[in-house]
Amino acid sequence: MEQLVDKTVNVTFNELDDQELPLNEKYGLIVNYKEVDYKFLIHIREDAPKLMAFGSGVLPETEIEKFRGRPLFKRQSWDNKKEMDFSTIFYDDPTRTTFPNLRGGWAVGSKEDWYLENIAKIFEKIFSAYNIENEDVVFYSSSMGGFMSIQLGTFLPKTTVWADIPQTDLKKYSHYKYLKKEIFEDTVDLEKYNVRLDCIELMTRRNYVPEIYLVMDISDYDLKNHFYPFVKRLYDYDKDIFEKNIKFLINPIEAHSFLKYEQFILLKNKYFVNTKFEDIEFFSVIRGTDIDVKLEKISDINTVIEDMEKLINEEKSNLE
Repeated sequence: MEQLVDKTVNVTFNELDDQELPLNEKYGLIVNYKEVDYKFLIHIREDAPKLMAFGSGVLPETEIEKFRGRPLFKRQSWDNKKEMDFSTIFYDDPTRTTFPNLRGGWAVGSKEDWYLENIAKIFEKIFSAYNIENEDVVFYSSSMGGFMSIQLGTFLPKTTVWADIPQTDLKKYSHYKYLKKEIFEDTVDLEKYNVRLDCIELMTRRNYVPEIYLVMDISDYDLKNHFYPFVKRLYDYDKDIFEKNIKFLINPIEAHSFLKYEQFILLKNKYFVNTKFEDIEFFSVIRGTDIDVKLEKISDINTVIEDMEKLINEEKSNLE
């Protein structure tokens, strides 16, 4: 942490209630909860009406040793850019510290303790300390961080989720075998842990679906394993919720690739501060730094999945 910020606050989970936290400066926060350290980079701007929380990600194999025992704060350098006119929190996933052979942990935690649920509880205390309303919070990140954003939004009602190429069911992801081996020691029956691994399962258990702005590429792997199954299961779960609580942005590239900073700023400027979620177009395509609206709203809820598949297939054919 000392390599990233000049000040770090160390507290236990219970001490966080009475801890005075810095304002208008970027600092580190380490919260010890159930003998695990949860690490955050925080910059609360007094004049900023909104807050965006950024998740961690999977380490490239070449960086495992570099970050062994160290937190990983994806996109933390963005906080220094002039366009970042909102408060920021960057959070690490301590699963990788507990299980150092893992390149990423999706905040699954240990067999005994679900780290993502604990991160949600810590966020509640941070929001309370700064008098931040959930309505003013967006959880944004990509891939592994996108998965955690959806889960955190499900735990913290009235927050909004921007999930960029997220995994939505870890059992259908290539790294699942490593999670199973390291965390669950190849336990055969993982049914009781499914709520940690599957976004729809958590929504069903909590009977809550957050407002989600879902960004997806058009690679066959991501579409087949994470996009279409998630969309169809959410549609079957509750068509009314599907129509009201989810928006789509397609990034027409055939690779598991995140939005570029310039594209992120485009979305931030267009949607983050002054636009209500219900006013965002239902289905759009991002082209460079332009947004091409394909479906402003759902015309027929009974055919919407087919309509989306048709539009995505058109984008795929345009690349051929």
